[in-house]
Formats: sequence, C-alpha cells, structure tokens
Amino acid sequence: MNTEAPPPVPTDQPAKKRSCLGGCLIALVILVLLAGVGGFLGYKWGMGWLNDHVAEFEAQGYEAQWGQMIDIDEPVDKKMVYVGQSVKIRSNVNTDVAIFAQHAEIYGEIQGTLHFSGQILSVKGDAVIHGDVDIDVAQVVQIEGKVEGEVKGSYQVRTNEKGEVER
Repeated sequence: MNTEAPPPVPTDQPAKKRSCLGGCLIALVILVLLAGVGGFLGYKWGMGWLNDHVAEFEAQGYEAQWGQMIDIDEPVDKKMVYVGQSVKIRSNVNTDVAIFAQHAEIYGEIQGTLHFSGQILSVKGDAVIHGDVDIDVAQVVQIEGKVEGEVKGSYQVRTNEKGEVER
C-alpha cells in the first residue's frame, strides 16, 4: 500500500482564479436563443389568433383593412374589420364594424354594433353608437359619447364622460 502524502502546495504563488468566460458565454448564447425562439413562437401564436378572428368576421361578410394607423374620414356603408395599431373613425358608419387595435377612437356615428378587441377604446364626446359595443378583450373603455345599446364583454376599467370609473 502506498502511503505517500501529496506534495505540498507552494504558498508563494497566488491562487488561480477560475474564469467563467466559456461557461458564461455558452449560457448567454442559450438564453438569447431561447428568448428569440420564445418571441418568435409568441408572435406566431398571436398572429394566428388575430388571423383566425379576422377570418371569422370575413366569413360573416366583413371586408378587412390592415394598416399601422387607420384613419377613416369617409362614410362607410359596408361591414368592415379594421386591424392596426391605431384606428380612428371620424365619419359615419352605416353598418356593423369590428376593430382589432391597440387604440381605437370613435368620433362619428355607428349605425350598428361595434366589435372591439385591443387595449383602449375611446368613444369621444360627440360620437354616437346606435347599437351595442361588444368587447372581446380590452384594458380601458372610455365612453364620453353616447352608446344606445349595451356595453358588454371583457374589460378591466370603464370610464364615463367625467372620467369616473364605472363598475
């Protein structure tokens, strides 16, 4: 049996510091790849959801208009679904309309149901909706104008013309 002691560690040499360069770099690359793949899959899922909902309206005879910022200032006489970051309706809509947007502002009259899915829906002071407001999902619904039908659906906060929160 060999009972030799290990060689002594010299005390006059500084201890070696371990570097995390290789391992940290690999972990960073994996993290970036996971974030990229997750973001891509989230985008694909979100766009699939949006395309499915727009297709449902198109099957009911709606015509779709896509754009970054959509500003409607001419009368609308056919069922439309607007998809964009910002949608403003400044004219009269003589039928049902659907909006998928982060922010939508209604200034004119809508002779039918307004379908909305997004973050903020603002029905401005002079606006009149002669029908229901059907909200798929929204964070804030601001009703400063007049809604003759019901405001129904899923939203977090609803305010009236005075800015007061309604329950």
